Amino acid sequence: MSIFDTPRYKENPSDIFFDHFVMDVIGLLPPGMSENLDAAISTSGGAWRQKTKQLINLSDTIEIAILDLWYRNSAILESRGELYDPYHFAVNFVDAYFAENSQVDQWPGNALEVAKSHIREAQQRKANA
Repeated sequence: MSIFDTPRYKENPSDIFFDHFVMDVIGLLPPGMSENLDAAISTSGGAWRQKTKQLINLSDTIEIAILDLWYRNSAILESRGELYDPYHFAVNFVDAYFAENSQVDQWPGNALEVAKSHIREAQQRKANA
């Protein structure tokens, strides 16, 4: 059985690329997966990521949205002594992104600057840990 035969991906095959795009952005894409994704869409050198952005029409700020939610949600779970599984985060992110009236990757007021600042702080804490 191919991964594309699973219910999640059979209905919408592009989700496999978006799910893995999210995991790549947070730095937790499984080893060798980038090459597999390149092969699946006849690209090389990680070009699957840019092709995914184009095919799904993702914005230039999608990486910020992903990282901001990853750091925020991970911190909430860590405060409870839990860890956020990267694949589950990716699935949750993609589902929220495509949900009706989604606010994912929407930046009213100074929300984009706040998200960038939050990401910098989280990355500094991680580097100092």
